[in-house]
Amino acid sequence: WSLCPRAQGDCKPAPPERNSAGKPSHLCGQGDLRPRGSRRGARVVVGLATRIMSVLPPTAAEVVQLMGMVPHPEGGFFVETWRSGATPMTTMGRTATDVPEPESKYLGATDRGARSDGDGRRNFITSMLWCPTRTAPKLTLGVNLSDIIHNYHGGLPFEYIVVGLDGTVRREILGPDLANGHKLTVGVAGGEWKCGRVVTEASGPWDYSLLSESVAPGFDVVDFAFVTKELIEERDAALMAEVGPYLHDNASTFDEFYEDDEQRQQRVKERLGGN
Repeated sequence: WSLCPRAQGDCKPAPPERNSAGKPSHLCGQGDLRPRGSRRGARVVVGLATRIMSVLPPTAAEVVQLMGMVPHPEGGFFVETWRSGATPMTTMGRTATDVPEPESKYLGATDRGARSDGDGRRNFITSMLWCPTRTAPKLTLGVNLSDIIHNYHGGLPFEYIVVGLDGTVRREILGPDLANGHKLTVGVAGGEWKCGRVVTEASGPWDYSLLSESVAPGFDVVDFAFVTKELIEERDAALMAEVGPYLHDNASTFDEFYEDDEQRQQRVKERLGGN
């Protein structure tokens, strides 16, 4: 099914033999599948995005359950969806070195040596789905050595605050309102600080944002660090006004977030607002 470019609602593409011009057409007979003109094209894209999002569950509790998500150390919920050469969620955020042959397909050398075994190799790419909520809307301030691409998949918009390598601060919103500056993809370079929040004042039936992150070279916990108050003051105290509210209250080890225990259940309850 596709959105009719002449705003006639949903209609099926007609079989090729029903189109004398040889172009894909609509059963409503109102033209071909291609939007005519940028304005009409924008309406089609926005309309289609709205229809796709309308089938998303309205509550974070449903998304978390359906996707098998767990609390994330930086806030919200996550599930790893890809790790080159390994089964997602099995390495607890660490590089998988026991990969199939040829190893060169899944692992690449880097100049990083923070691992306790001194191994600087990383899986080529990792990805995860991430779901911050109205109740727990913040992404705490952190930094990763790898480049990260963030994508919007639905729900409420999410605002990223990024401190560039030169110290400049930029704000970018992942969301569906392209006409008002929202983006579907936001990149953050390795070494840049980032934090952010769910745009809770936005309208919509959802109580969450649904985003994804793709990390290259692949994520390893030793390549990540929470940014502290001391680091901010050492770099530029003026940054405190922008990113101070996103400091982590109680930075924990990543391992404990993979353990299915009472602490995880408490985090789930707090981040879902008791639902």
